[in-house]
Amino acid sequence: MACEIDGEFGLSSKLALLAGMMKISQVEMANRCGLSRITVNRFFRGRTQIKASDLMELMDVLGIDLEQLVDRRIGEVMEGGPETNEDVFVDVARVLAGLDSQVKRTLLEQIHWWGRSAIEKSTRGAAERIQSYLQGVQA
Repeated sequence: MACEIDGEFGLSSKLALLAGMMKISQVEMANRCGLSRITVNRFFRGRTQIKASDLMELMDVLGIDLEQLVDRRIGEVMEGGPETNEDVFVDVARVLAGLDSQVKRTLLEQIHWWGRSAIEKSTRGAAERIQSYLQGVQA
């Protein structure tokens, strides 16, 4: 299945912008995705189609987990809308921000511990970022 995404402000140009912001060259992107540099260049400019599987690989290199986004959206629909999940996440962040630093550290260590055992790659990645944060703010 081919994926064609055109337009000055379409997905292809946004992905090109993100790659540039992340300092990922078209050559590096092509190598990591198994595509030619010319194909990546043409796709970023909205001038060619790529297979959906190549798009998912490209997005993965940019740190975008499409499957996770779909799973999140399914959860939102099942729970009554995006406000429900987002409000809870904002509230959790507010509570964490207001806690004593040692209590916050303990909670984040527990979240890291549980996150490491997750099946989803993106959840494990989030858990590792929490671990990196904790190492950066040694108590």
